[in-house]
Amino acid sequence: MTEENSQLIKSLEFNPIQLPDWYDVQIEQAEEDGITYRRKKGKEIIYKQNEDGWKCVQCGSKVMAGRIAHSEWIEGMHGAGTGNVKNEEVPYCPKCEEEPELHGRPYYMS
Repeated sequence: MTEENSQLIKSLEFNPIQLPDWYDVQIEQAEEDGITYRRKKGKEIIYKQNEDGWKCVQCGSKVMAGRIAHSEWIEGMHGAGTGNVKNEEVPYCPKCEEEPELHGRPYYMS
């Protein structure tokens, strides 16, 4: 990472993006000079939006989207599900991060 990128990262003010409460990964966003940046809450890897999608600020790689599957369970009946699954798309840098695990925590329907 360049010194310029390092200084930019320190100056960004990230705020949470509103996502469903069953998501495992919360995303934060910052804006600087008309450019949008995102990161996973509490993580150091930052993604920068460009005309082709997103790229990793640290290494310049194209950011990929992994999937986390959340089974729908019936509240009050531990382990009883409907067979439905909701999918969460999670950004990750293929060089700086591992691909997210497919199996996420279940979400409960009332």
